[in-house]
Order: sequence, then structure tokens, then C-alpha cells
Amino acid sequence: MLYRKNFGCITRLLMGVGADCLRQYFLDIHPNWTNQPTDASALKKGALKLLNHEKQKFYLGNIDDWDVSLLIRVLRFSLVSSTQLKLHPDKDDALCKIQDIRNKIVGHAKNNKINEVVFKLYWKQLKTNLMIIGASENEIDLTLTSKYLV
Repeated sequence: MLYRKNFGCITRLLMGVGADCLRQYFLDIHPNWTNQPTDASALKKGALKLLNHEKQKFYLGNIDDWDVSLLIRVLRFSLVSSTQLKLHPDKDDALCKIQDIRNKIVGHAKNNKINEVVFKLYWKQLKTNLMIIGASENEIDLTLTSKYLV
């Protein structure tokens, strides 16, 4: 039971606070974004290569519908965002680490369990890297409280 609770906490952190933080960081870089298809069409793609399943969500332009993986891809590889990240290599490194943990925990999970040792390691890494991107420590810590575990 505890192993499943650990999986749930990490997943909530990634998909809740993590996704919100990534969206806010994107909007900080693109303050005129209005969640319209015209925004996505006008975005300078740079080195951005979308996977087939990401294209429809991306071109609808509504970042509230983008998952963590798509948000990170757009942040790291679209022209304006990647230029900003070159000025802040700690943020680029944080995005890479968040993506790596997301892939290990959610993207390539063999089950819905995380043991306590792995949970503590990934929680610390996610917390540190989300805070680099702009997440609040308090908001991250609230993910562990009982009201979020229902």
C-alpha cells in the first residue's frame, strides 16, 4: 500500500505542481500567449520536433492541455524558450532532470509502485528541480498532505 501511495505522490507532484509550474514558466517567456491555435502556429519552432501524438495538442495552442512531456519539449527546443534557457543553464538542466524522472516513473513504469528509498530520492530531485523552474516549496510540500491524497 505504501509503495502505491509513493507512486501517487510523485505522479501528483509531476502532473499537478510540476505541470502548473512549467506552464507558468512558459507564460513568463511568452507573456502574450492566449491559448489559441494562432499562438502555436506563430511560435518560432527552432529545433522543436513534435512527436505525432503531440502535434494535435500543440497546434490547438491551449497549454492547459499540454502534458509535462510536451511542455518540456516546447520549452527546451522552441526558439525563444531555448534562447532563454541558454541564459539560464540551471533551468535547462532542471528540465532535463524533471523529464528523466517523469520518464522513469510514469512514461516507462512497469507498475504503480515506488519503494521508499526511490521515492525519497526522486521526491528530493523533483522538488529541487521544480523550485529552480519556479515552483513554491510550500506548494510542493502540500502535495504530501492528506487532503491531496484523497
